[in-house]
Amino acid sequence: MSLSRTVITIIALALAATSVEAMSSRQTCKYRGNVYLDNERVVGSTLTCTCSGERWVNCQANVVADSLEHVVADSPEYDMSIGSVPSTKESIRDVAGVEGAISGLIGAQVGFDAFLNNFDAEDFVIDFATQPLESTGLGGTSQPANRNNVPVIQASNMAQTRFRIAPCGINLPHVHPRGTESVYIIEGALTVGFVTEGGRLILNDVKTDQSTFFPQGLLHYQQNMACEPAGFISILNSSDPGLLVIPAALAELPSEALEATFDEDAAFVNQLRIGLPAGPARGRAECLRRCGLL
Repeated sequence: MSLSRTVITIIALALAATSVEAMSSRQTCKYRGNVYLDNERVVGSTLTCTCSGERWVNCQANVVADSLEHVVADSPEYDMSIGSVPSTKESIRDVAGVEGAISGLIGAQVGFDAFLNNFDAEDFVIDFATQPLESTGLGGTSQPANRNNVPVIQASNMAQTRFRIAPCGINLPHVHPRGTESVYIIEGALTVGFVTEGGRLILNDVKTDQSTFFPQGLLHYQQNMACEPAGFISILNSSDPGLLVIPAALAELPSEALEATFDEDAAFVNQLRIGLPAGPARGRAECLRRCGLL
């Protein structure tokens, strides 16, 4: 082989290695053994999604203009405009499905089996070790698995969240307007309670391998009164159960309403607003001292 051909071969190999290295360093999305680059769109049998930061995002139902009659017209969450429908004429790779967040699927009458075909077997497993933390409080963490980050869960019409509650921590009083919550304790013990419409407090201490539930729309909370961490899995019977945290919601009311509600002056209301913690919240001083944390 001549010197010039040898040099050309070496350069070609170097360029190929550089190309592979560059591709491996870029954020990609995977599906059925195939690798898709950032900003690459994929058309599936029922969904079209875009790869972004190792996740499929901006997913939409594949509804074409001549079949809009198959869309539920009274669904407020579905964009009925023709411009919102992904074009099937674009030069995009066509595969049988996608993984990642869903938007625009609600209201489209997509066949159940066709919807499931968008996902690999492993998509039906929720790995909380890889789910992002959503909470910002000092008393624990929460990792939700819902239709926004685990789209296949929409097929079961449910949502799950993994909670870790620190010693003395509390998952602040809240309600789920569209879902009943079941709680299974996987570590430690918790004091839990909810209030019925008639004003009755249902209070219990639950420990590892025990479960309880909170009826839809009723005010409830979970608190760790022990000096060891506690953990539980929350399962709701809706993929969109909603969440209204009561302290934060109260703080949004006008001062006049809060002053009348608590029969206190403006100074009290202002202090109340300033002191509201994010959840899960850190415990009170007495519990923290008892546990040697203060």
